[in-house]
Amino acid sequence: MQALRSISRRSLGSLRAPAASTPVSAGHRAFSVTAHSDYRCRLREHYNRTLRDDIMTITYEHPNLTNPSASAVDSTPAVSPPPSPNAPKRPARNARPKRQPVPPSSPFNIYGLQSVTVHVRMKEALENKFNLLSGIMALQCMTGKRAEICYSRVDASSFKLRKGLPISVKVTLEGDDMYAFLDKLVEIVLPQIKEWRGLPRDAGDRNGNISFGFGPHVMGLFPDIENVYDMIPKIVGFHVNITTTAQRDPPARLVVSGFQIPFDQGNERV
Repeated sequence: MQALRSISRRSLGSLRAPAASTPVSAGHRAFSVTAHSDYRCRLREHYNRTLRDDIMTITYEHPNLTNPSASAVDSTPAVSPPPSPNAPKRPARNARPKRQPVPPSSPFNIYGLQSVTVHVRMKEALENKFNLLSGIMALQCMTGKRAEICYSRVDASSFKLRKGLPISVKVTLEGDDMYAFLDKLVEIVLPQIKEWRGLPRDAGDRNGNISFGFGPHVMGLFPDIENVYDMIPKIVGFHVNITTTAQRDPPARLVVSGFQIPFDQGNERV
């Protein structure tokens, strides 16, 4: 019996956890609950490993090396004669300001995503500002970030709007939070929309930003909203604004389509 007891004690002793090299202070846990530092977002890796090279290949413009003299002549601006001092001055035109020239495409300025802004506007806030709580709760569930309240900048008597009233909320996402939101939108939400054919072909604001909106029924398709759907007083629509590093709409649409956001093909068959 004594031999069996000694053997059992040795076996139990071998199963015990080894003593920690450093003592654990009071009030602290002996294990870590933080996320690993080597976590990588799936869409970020998709951009860095695949999409970035494809965008560079499509948008890259190789200099004209076959006839360098012709390119040199084309690059020189035409010199206009100086105006006469007695010539009448031209009237000022209400034209748009000149746009900055697009830098040449190179491996050092490949187009990509800069930020994603999710915006919710609620007209019910004109009657009671506490109605914005529904939009704040919904955006916080969808994005995981605290929403920012937007106030009106002008007065509009036809809409009973006064300057300084809270009318909407928004969340601006960057980095991994931006890619995580797009991942949920593309992989979970968009495939469940039956009557949405995609973004229009001419989407954009001429500055490289793509915006689109959805109705209230689309907000309920997010998995974060489905779990707390009954806790949100009112489900409303929302707008998504994607800001890219491109300065024109065609390369911006190219970047957005690379993240599997579809565009309307019209009557063409894919």
